Amino acid sequence: SSCGGGSNSGGGQQNSAPIASLNATSYAFNGQMTGTTSAAKLFSLVNIGNGPLQISSIALSGTNASSFAVTTGANACASTLAVGQTCSIYVTFNPPAVANCSASVTVTDNSVMPTQSIALTGAATPGPGANQTPDTRAAAMLTLLTQAEKLQLVQGGATTTYNYTVPRG
Repeated sequence: SSCGGGSNSGGGQQNSAPIASLNATSYAFNGQMTGTTSAAKLFSLVNIGNGPLQISSIALSGTNASSFAVTTGANACASTLAVGQTCSIYVTFNPPAVANCSASVTVTDNSVMPTQSIALTGAATPGPGANQTPDTRAAAMLTLLTQAEKLQLVQGGATTTYNYTVPRG
């Protein structure tokens, strides 16, 4: 017969090969105010192979890596991920200045493809008080004139005077 026979030279054994898969290849944090930290973005890593996935590192790299952070959370990835299991990678964005930032989070492991990456971008906006002039931001100057029993408040170029009486006893 032309279709039968032959031998299985592998002896029925199956290679144990983990395969890592991320649920995203890129993500944009947009409109984050400078000096504030975004809510954590959760990315999922799943082992779709047939062997245990050994994670050696989850690291940030790139031009603005310091503006991003890998944080912890529920089901955070540990060093081993069993077949068919999923773990979570949490990333935040904390821009120090108004700018467009970029970095990558990279998982290094024993997968068929030993690295998986997510390209990160972030657009930062001015934080609280960033557009205020010194007069409005620096509140007020308070002067206590004890001899005249007056209190002067100078704010934004306007002066308000309050009279008071010190009880003598």
